[in-house]
Amino acid sequence: MSKVPPPPINENLTFGIDLGIASCGWAVIERKGRETPKILGSGSWCFNTPEEDKTRTPLNQNRREKRLLRRVIRRRRQRMQKIRSLFDESGLLQFLNGKKNLSIEIF
Repeated sequence: MSKVPPPPINENLTFGIDLGIASCGWAVIERKGRETPKILGSGSWCFNTPEEDKTRTPLNQNRREKRLLRRVIRRRRQRMQKIRSLFDESGLLQFLNGKKNLSIEIF
């Protein structure tokens, strides 16, 4: 089975793509030296916006808010774990009833 070589690349062509929330546009422009650029083709494709009809809010807004909240909670937990390990390494954790008090209050 023989491979077909790819066509040569035309460096005079510029391809443009514009991706929007409810549309996708494209254009092909040919440039030859100092001549005025020539538009070889262009077009767009429009589709329904993914948003709620009444409030006009994006459908993924609820999912995004929960994801951001999970990140905040995870980062806060990581910071507290780091503080606890630093306090433990430096011997600043207090002992209560023979156990280390791992509940640290920050004022």
